[in-house]
Amino acid sequence: MSADLRCLRAGPQLWQTLQTQGHFQLRLPPGKMCSAEYAGLLLAFQVFILDELVARGFCQIQAQTFGTPVSIPVCDGSAVQVECLTGERLGVNVTWKVQLKDVPLASLPDLHDIEEALVGKDLIGRFTDLIQSGGFQLLLDSKTFPADTSIYFLQGDRFGTSPRTWFGCLEGFRQVLATSDATQDALGCVKCPEGSYFQKEICIPCPVGFYQEQAGSMACVPCPMGRTTISPGAFSHMHCVTECQRSEAGLRCDQDGQYRASQRDRDSGKAFCVDGEGRRLLWSETESPLSDSQCLMMRKFEKAPESQVILSANVTVGGRSKVPGSESPLLQCFIDCALDEACSFLTVSTAGSEVSCDFYAWTSDNIACVTSAQHQDTLGNSEATGFGSLRCQVTVRSGDSPAVYLKKGQEFTTTSQKSFEQTGFQNTLSGMYRPVVFPASGADLTGAHLFCLRACDHDSCCDGFILAQVQGGPIICGLLSSPDVLLCNVKDWRDPAKAQANATCPGVTYDRGSRQVTLRLGGQEFQIPAAVEGTPDTVTSFQQVYLWKDSDMGSRSESLGCRRDMEPRPDSPTETDLTTELFSPVDLNQVIVNENQSLPIQQQWLFKHLFSPQQANLWCLSRCIQEPSFCQLVEIKDSAPLYFTCTLYPEAQVCDDVMESNPKGCRLILPHRPKTLFRKKVLLRDKVKNFYTRLPFQTLTGISIRNKVPMSEKSISNGFFECEQLCDADPCCTGFGFLNVSQLKGGEVTCLTLNSLGLQTCTEENGGAWRILECGSSDTEVRTYPFGWYQKPVAQNDAPSFCPSVVLPSLPEKVALGSWQSLAPSVVVVDPSFRNFDVAHISTAATRDFSDARDFCLFECSRHQACLVTTLQTRPGAVRCVFYADAQICTHSLQAQNCRLLLREEATHIYRKLNIPLLGFGTPAPSVTIAPHGQLLGRSQAIQVGTSWKQVDQFLGVPYAAPPLAESRFQAPEPLNWTGSWDATKPRASCWQPGTRAPVSPGVSEDCLYLNMFVPQNVAPNASVLVFFHNTMEGRGTDGQLAIDGSFLAAIGNLIVVTAGYRVGVFGFLSSGSGEVSGNWGLLDQRAALTWVQTHIGVFGGDPWRVTLAADRGGADVASIHLLTTRAADSRLFRRVMLMVSHLFCLHPCFGHW
Repeated sequence: MSADLRCLRAGPQLWQTLQTQGHFQLRLPPGKMCSAEYAGLLLAFQVFILDELVARGFCQIQAQTFGTPVSIPVCDGSAVQVECLTGERLGVNVTWKVQLKDVPLASLPDLHDIEEALVGKDLIGRFTDLIQSGGFQLLLDSKTFPADTSIYFLQGDRFGTSPRTWFGCLEGFRQVLATSDATQDALGCVKCPEGSYFQKEICIPCPVGFYQEQAGSMACVPCPMGRTTISPGAFSHMHCVTECQRSEAGLRCDQDGQYRASQRDRDSGKAFCVDGEGRRLLWSETESPLSDSQCLMMRKFEKAPESQVILSANVTVGGRSKVPGSESPLLQCFIDCALDEACSFLTVSTAGSEVSCDFYAWTSDNIACVTSAQHQDTLGNSEATGFGSLRCQVTVRSGDSPAVYLKKGQEFTTTSQKSFEQTGFQNTLSGMYRPVVFPASGADLTGAHLFCLRACDHDSCCDGFILAQVQGGPIICGLLSSPDVLLCNVKDWRDPAKAQANATCPGVTYDRGSRQVTLRLGGQEFQIPAAVEGTPDTVTSFQQVYLWKDSDMGSRSESLGCRRDMEPRPDSPTETDLTTELFSPVDLNQVIVNENQSLPIQQQWLFKHLFSPQQANLWCLSRCIQEPSFCQLVEIKDSAPLYFTCTLYPEAQVCDDVMESNPKGCRLILPHRPKTLFRKKVLLRDKVKNFYTRLPFQTLTGISIRNKVPMSEKSISNGFFECEQLCDADPCCTGFGFLNVSQLKGGEVTCLTLNSLGLQTCTEENGGAWRILECGSSDTEVRTYPFGWYQKPVAQNDAPSFCPSVVLPSLPEKVALGSWQSLAPSVVVVDPSFRNFDVAHISTAATRDFSDARDFCLFECSRHQACLVTTLQTRPGAVRCVFYADAQICTHSLQAQNCRLLLREEATHIYRKLNIPLLGFGTPAPSVTIAPHGQLLGRSQAIQVGTSWKQVDQFLGVPYAAPPLAESRFQAPEPLNWTGSWDATKPRASCWQPGTRAPVSPGVSEDCLYLNMFVPQNVAPNASVLVFFHNTMEGRGTDGQLAIDGSFLAAIGNLIVVTAGYRVGVFGFLSSGSGEVSGNWGLLDQRAALTWVQTHIGVFGGDPWRVTLAADRGGADVASIHLLTTRAADSRLFRRVMLMVSHLFCLHPCFGHW
């Protein structure tokens, strides 16, 4: 027996594994070389070798359970690893692994027979004989791959000729090793906790910006965009917070965690508005309440400081609005200006109760911008002009000290001589000229926008401009002349993984050596110093392209001397071939229009003076190729005078759920009817990228079918290979069905690629021994390999966000959780040989909410009388639901029967139907609220009374005073101010007694002022209470067991029994005759316990006026003293006394009233 096995005998864990590993070599056929090109086939070799091991019986061992042989699997998906050793040889490592959770209970904790079955003659011995005889060879594509006749086994850090076993852990568990120098034996396995992930045998805390709610996970989940965690190790999605939620300024956040537009000052009570970054709009402060909608309007304006306002009598006013002073006049002025494109800023004047607003446009008469400290070659761009500051002043008509508010032009379509519109795009490929840069300290965004607008307004070559502000840095304004392509619309779908590193789209690069960020805008580059190490999450805080709506860029005279570097491009034969090779036109009659259909898109504008219709088509198709995962459909639209619109879509095909090979059940659904639409052809790789796992289920319902591909004209192996390739090529494919459908008509082989695996039933795990779920129609063949349902490996992150959402069909009725009782895992015994179960899996692609999966499982169980227990466990890609008939394992004693639930496997959530008697744990865990502390959480036990059974609630280890430790030693007991919930399911230590040996037993401690309560269920109101003082002798009541169990007395007498410990010996009665050490603390402990009972016994159903004090032996001596004290009599701590063997009052049991 191995040393590891001897170590584990003390306590095996079901999440441990017993394993051994062998190594042998395969020779490649003549003419074949194992190289980098060949490495893609290594995964295929792993699959074929594993299939060969399974077929030859090398993936199971036999164990005896009560004389009955039970088969235990020893191979999983990672059992075989293949690598290139030389050009002519493949190295094969085979790991045989027994998961202890699969081992019958009868074989635990003694695993000698399991170890012998693993490395003995029936498995490893037989496989060794096969290798050494030269009888193992792999046949693949009519070629033979023979194995060498040598086999070696892993022995620690080297290989030897004899097998050795060792203990490992399941995925998600890390191994705990002995820390002594004498041994490195494994002590066991510990599941990686929430807030960490498992990698290379260790648990790693989730980094900042990630979280993990499930213990034992393989990866952490990234926080949504705009959120992060405060520190590593976050274990809940609630730890992903926004800047507002992290802020210490005391501002309110909305339901999305963003700054609420309207706020209220805690000190003054005044209402005010803040901008999107939480900065206060000082001029918005008011005594009246403000709504979010009002503040959102105010955000679009800013108050001009007095230094930027010039008063003049000779100024033209564009419009005037009079607003009654009592109805939010300032807000109404903002609304009127916002609706008027000609209004660029306004003044607000008050005369008595009348408020008037004057509207102004951006004209040379009322606006002037002054720059200073001009310099060239700024931000690494030789064409860029930099200024030290920008100061814009507005001129308004003289009045009664009007307040001036500037419309943030970047938020509106603005009109001066030219009318500029926000395009929603953030960049252009080319066209920028005369870029200007302002420092953040010397300009603001509104002033820069005004400067850009006026510069373009007066430039006959200007067709628009780009305005961008670097995060916490300079503002860039660049004029545009004849731009070619507008791209990166703010509504475009973007890959979240790329968005964090490239939020300004399309191009941000970071040079770690120089710590410089290169920002590309309109075909020009700007070098920006990075504030922190690494690529910034967001380089620009604002970025927008503004376009002159009536631009003449297509008909502009050459005499104007505008940029001429962009000429219409000639047609390219190579690009023309692209259409026929990679794309095919879509029959528009196959398109179904659904205006409510929402599809993610990516959009670009291509300007007609530079692109012919054919060139626009080719450019758009090329753009689709650059988005290999996202783009599947391309629409080119000619609906504007200046530009073509190129729109990229993901796959929009929707199929019905009919199991057939005819693809007629699939249709394209778009939000509008296109005029020209192309589909990208599916190009299949030569090799399969993913390892697909066959699901042990025969029926899938509620699935989402992506595509239906007939395979009857291909061989079975080629059809299956193509089905894998199709799922590989579709990023939204979570699996596929390779089926033989229409059996009644002769059968048709088909491939169904799936977006969701839906509800998976009719399990093959139990061999049909017990079943509550129907297995569906026999018209579809899924039982014979390779037919069946297959799942793609679950990636560390979810499917791309552009994949269509999938929901399970709604339940016909709502599940009442009140009709189910939730059981703790501690009431469960796991027996992998248990056969009366059924299984269903619910794909996480179909339900992101665990409660939905739970309701589906409980509903299925509730529909079948035979199903009494349902368990749920979250697994990669699915929620596993196991249904059981009622099965128990009970232990009996003269007084009690304790039963536990028998399950086949561990589970996180266990539910059982109510109103079904179950001894020992059938009732929910009892709990009682103790004011003002919190909840006591107890346990329940079934007690036999005659021929019947009675349930008794136990509340164990309840503190009636603070621990008498440190400065509290040799002091009177003091109350313990605990809050929250108190675990009252296990007894606490007994008090130290004279004669206790050292070292002190774990069941003895100075921290011992606790009581145990035994309350019969359905106890009569105002029940009698028996308080019994007893200190346990050493050796009794240890290891969490009760020294005195009051359950039997409580069940028989239908009364509440309370047992309590108290200090004795020097800790309870030491006295020096002085006030410093007065003694009698043990007596005060008893009084404190009686006081606790008087205060709280009512919530348990007891009557504080019917308390009986009881004690035996030395406890009776101490308790009898209460009869002599007047304080006890006055406070009525008890009404009756029962003393056994008291030396003060009687030499036999005596009873009395008080």
